[in-house]
Amino acid sequence: MGAQPIIAEANCYAPRQAGFLCEMALADVRVKLSGIVAGDGRSGRPADLTEFNADMTALIRETISSAAEIGSVDHLGAGFAVVHRGEAGLWLLLHLWLAGGIATQTVWRSDLGGTPEFHRADPTLMACVWELAVIDFERRAWMETVMSGASLETYMQRRLPRGDV
Repeated sequence: MGAQPIIAEANCYAPRQAGFLCEMALADVRVKLSGIVAGDGRSGRPADLTEFNADMTALIRETISSAAEIGSVDHLGAGFAVVHRGEAGLWLLLHLWLAGGIATQTVWRSDLGGTPEFHRADPTLMACVWELAVIDFERRAWMETVMSGASLETYMQRRLPRGDV
C-alpha cells in the first residue's frame, strides 16, 4: 500500500449557506430552485444568497428552458435545480423527476466574475458535497410526498430551509 495522499486545504469541508430561492414554471414542468453560496476567504466576502437576484434568476430560467431534456424525457411535471457559487465556478444543476423515483441530471458551469454564461459541464460530473445536501433534501421530500401518495403540490411546498450545508 502506498502513502496516503495529502488533501490540500482547498479540499477541506467548510459549511456553505444554502436555501430555497424560488419556484419556476417552465413549459410543462415546475422546478424548485435552491441556492448555495461559498464565502470568499481571500476577499473576506461573506456568503449571501441575495446575490441570486432577479437578473440571475432570469438567466437560470433561460438556461433551464433551453435544455432539451425538458421536452424529451417523460418527466412527471416536477423537478428541482441548484445554483451554486463555489470557489472555482458558478454551477447549475437541473433534476427532473421520472416514474419509479428516478431523477435526471444536467449540469452547467460558468466562470466566476463578470456576467455568467452557463455552458454544459463535463457529463461525468455529478455534484459536490454541498450540492448533495440539496439533492438529499429533495430526495427525501419526493419520497415523503409524491411517492407516499401525497400531491405534487405538497412536494412543491417542501422547500429547503435557509441554513448551512
